[in-house]
Amino acid sequence: MIHESDYIFRQYRRPDLARIAAHPTNDAFFKLMEYLYQNRQIVITLINCSASDLWRKIHDLVAVAIGTHATDQIDQNFEITPDLARELLVQNVMTLLKYWLTQPTVITPTGAYQVFIKSRTLSPVDLAQELAANKPVSRLD
Repeated sequence: MIHESDYIFRQYRRPDLARIAAHPTNDAFFKLMEYLYQNRQIVITLINCSASDLWRKIHDLVAVAIGTHATDQIDQNFEITPDLARELLVQNVMTLLKYWLTQPTVITPTGAYQVFIKSRTLSPVDLAQELAANKPVSRLD
């Protein structure tokens, strides 16, 4: 499985996560999502198997795909180093992939890619505001 994933990242365009656009048919992340979706039962089994290093290897492929260009524009006055910024980006992608694949009803790769695109533009503050806006209101009666 890792060889197929590696092939995808070598064969298809690696998106610039700082300027990502919705062009899934030519994008390595979309193709990876298609592949993982087609093999989701095996992927889920391997994710949950402590002896498997599939998830770590996919993590490493995503890290290479993100490369340094996504972190080159970081203001050096920030206390966040480029290495930390890259790992935050990679972990965000990995969390999104795992969450998507392990849902009881898994949406299509196209739908998941749209969520992926949207997640690229949301900050933690944006996410917190979304949570607050959608939080059920409890009444004290």
